[in-house]
Amino acid sequence: MNPMCKFIFKVFILVCCIIIAAPLNAHATFKPKYMHIAFDITRPIYYGLLRQPVRGFFNYSYDGAYRTGSIPMPKYNGIQYEFNSSVNWKRWILEGDFGFGNTEWKCKNLPLEGERFGESIYKNNGVYFRVGFNYNLVKDTPDNNSAFLGCRFAMSFFNDSLRSVESYSYDVDGKTSQQIQTLPKEMYMEQKNARALWWEFLTGVKVKLWEYIYTGVTLRYKFWLSVQNANMQSPFEIIGWGLNNDFIDTTVFGCNYYISFCIPFGNDEESK
Repeated sequence: MNPMCKFIFKVFILVCCIIIAAPLNAHATFKPKYMHIAFDITRPIYYGLLRQPVRGFFNYSYDGAYRTGSIPMPKYNGIQYEFNSSVNWKRWILEGDFGFGNTEWKCKNLPLEGERFGESIYKNNGVYFRVGFNYNLVKDTPDNNSAFLGCRFAMSFFNDSLRSVESYSYDVDGKTSQQIQTLPKEMYMEQKNARALWWEFLTGVKVKLWEYIYTGVTLRYKFWLSVQNANMQSPFEIIGWGLNNDFIDTTVFGCNYYISFCIPFGNDEESK
């Protein structure tokens, strides 16, 4: 994890601690009702077990030329995790997410713009955060259930690399086709400290399961993606955003399924 990622993670933890400590002040005139700490259980299951091969789109600069192409990526390996923290002030909810992960895509002997690649390997690792607000459309339910609309600002910090072994024709004597040989040529590009920013509109529900245990689903519409410090190639994937087909579509949809633990501030009468 690079220094910027560590800094973002520390700020996230500090904000959570301040939010928890603030209601302990007996003279607080504007204290929240309760707080949720949640874990997205779908992300490690999907990225660790269920993800399927896709077609990868690449924009990259190599040997002074800018190229564009697509490669089917038949083999995937990786994992991602996400944690959520939310604080409720009556019908307004302050939300923060923190996630991290890594991905690796591989393909072999597949064409790209008339060339052949013996093997292509794309790797990406990084962290991301989201901050924003929800508005609860349901008022004063006995179990503090919620159905909400919300908005988020998100930012991802990542490193990625693309390694390809390109097969090309080499004419030994320049005379006969029988003397043409195929030799490997390795292409390697690495980008460090790249970042991406985007916005999200979302909707979802959260309901009580048992005692202080809640579950919820959030549907996300992600848009206005901006990638920075990625000058050698367009990232194939961005941790927190997903697959990046930036020259085709800059909007994506997402879904999270959370299990959360509720921390009430004060008794039930004070929270109402």
